[in-house]
Amino acid sequence: MSEFPQLFFGTLREHYTILFGTAGAIGLVAGFIGAWLGSWLGGRSGANAALRRALVDAGPNLDALQRMPEVVAGIDALAIEVERLGESQRFIAKALASRVEPPSHAAAPSPVKPLERRAGQVTPH
Repeated sequence: MSEFPQLFFGTLREHYTILFGTAGAIGLVAGFIGAWLGSWLGGRSGANAALRRALVDAGPNLDALQRMPEVVAGIDALAIEVERLGESQRFIAKALASRVEPPSHAAAPSPVKPLERRAGQVTPH
């Protein structure tokens, strides 16, 4: 009988530890599986009920829901046109920037002369 660990041949208290530990683990796994299954089924039925309520409430507005793909297609076309405009604007800015040639030498700043006031000149203030 040496093939079993010493724990199986121990006192009654050690046997209860194994028994209750195993029962607790099985109960914990079964509880997790049941909770997951219940939340999944409950969420699915709640979502279906909300969808049915939304369709019933949108009875007169059902045609608006049916026209939704047309609205989405229109928005997509508008987005494409805006992107084309942006590309053309970038192209024009790049073309204009390449046309301007920077000066080959730096021009010397011209001396600024102070304004001379002639006699009899009236200032605006």
